[in-house]
Amino acid sequence: ANTQNSEATWTYYQSADVILYFLNAAGTVLSETETKNFQKIYQHNQNVLIVVTKMDATDDVDTIVRHIAEKLPGPKIIPVSAREGTNIDRLRREVLDILKKFDKDNVFVRQMDPTVRGKIANNWIVGAGTAAGAIGAVPFPGADIIPLTSIQIGLMLKLSNLYERQLSKESAKELLVVTIVGNSGKTAFRQIAKLVPGYGAVIAAGVASTATLALGYGTKYVYENKLELTPEQLMGFVKRFRKKAEESSEETNE
Repeated sequence: ANTQNSEATWTYYQSADVILYFLNAAGTVLSETETKNFQKIYQHNQNVLIVVTKMDATDDVDTIVRHIAEKLPGPKIIPVSAREGTNIDRLRREVLDILKKFDKDNVFVRQMDPTVRGKIANNWIVGAGTAAGAIGAVPFPGADIIPLTSIQIGLMLKLSNLYERQLSKESAKELLVVTIVGNSGKTAFRQIAKLVPGYGAVIAAGVASTATLALGYGTKYVYENKLELTPEQLMGFVKRFRKKAEESSEETNE
């Protein structure tokens, strides 16, 4: 029976998407047995995070982390305090980063508290906005439209999964096209960018970023309030968000 249990345990370790290996900062931290167990686990699966608990019980966290890193090189080490809530958000982010490799990050997030879900959504939106801004700064005519569209569609699909709403890739494309493409056939991004002094063939980084943020926050707002995601809803939100962004920019420049 013990042999069967042992085999089942190692099969689980091999197939697990993420393994959290807990060590106690208030105890021996890393015993010989713990070291051997970790090394055996790490041979089977490298998707491991070392979590050092009760970091509030010691005044020398940095030394403990360095000691563990020397003994167990490879995985990230995250000291946490459940009592103080220290680094809990960081632990969630690290778990999500690993799950992204398996496209399972949304499954993990959906099981979290709704307030945490909102924070994760905000992180995704800001990340997409930053990426869009970077693409918008690339000085190649026409090089911005396809990557930007990919970023925005990807963001909308992630948010739909996060809030457990049905949205296909084709529907996301359709929503995006209707929202940002005018009757003239030019995207709203290019139309807006014409108002930017010195505009050439490339979308201004700030415009691309703002539009992506608006789409993200608009989608998030609709899903959180259990509304229907329509082009009208998105366009209205994009206009309001862009106006606020412009007003904020003017205040900053004054």
